[in-house]
Amino acid sequence: MLKAVVDSNANAQEKAVDALITLEKKLPRVFEGVASELVPKLIEKAFGQLKVKGKAQSIMIRTIEAYKVEDIIEQLAKGCTHKQPKIAGASAECVRMAVEKLGVKPLGAAATKTVIKLSVSLFNSTVQPVRAEGLPLASSLFKCIGAGLRSSYDDLRPAQQKELDDALAAL
Repeated sequence: MLKAVVDSNANAQEKAVDALITLEKKLPRVFEGVASELVPKLIEKAFGQLKVKGKAQSIMIRTIEAYKVEDIIEQLAKGCTHKQPKIAGASAECVRMAVEKLGVKPLGAAATKTVIKLSVSLFNSTVQPVRAEGLPLASSLFKCIGAGLRSSYDDLRPAQQKELDDALAAL
């Protein structure tokens, strides 16, 4: 099944991701055993396919919710620096979706620190889809953590800080 996830054929890849969703629902212990091998492969291959991206992201969020959070967040952070813009953007989007859906409590302290550092670095990315996720991720983090987080963003350029302050004022 793991080989099918990295298949270049989008239809085969979609069927493999559907099978993974079923595996995660029906046999969570088996899925937990393959989750650590699966996450980098999903990021590398499934996030690049528009047809499969949404399903792969939903698997990631459910995996973050139930299993090894720190490892998955680290893999997604690495995905945000991927050389292919589609994969980098999808990784950043997945982190944002996870914070919006789950908040920061299930992530734990270590993963939350990683997400905060990632959020700051997204503002300076050269990849437009990644940079576009910086502000929504920061807003989601502010909703969960509060104003004490503002000092983490002090190194942003003045225009970015103004944009962030405007977005936070609207919250």
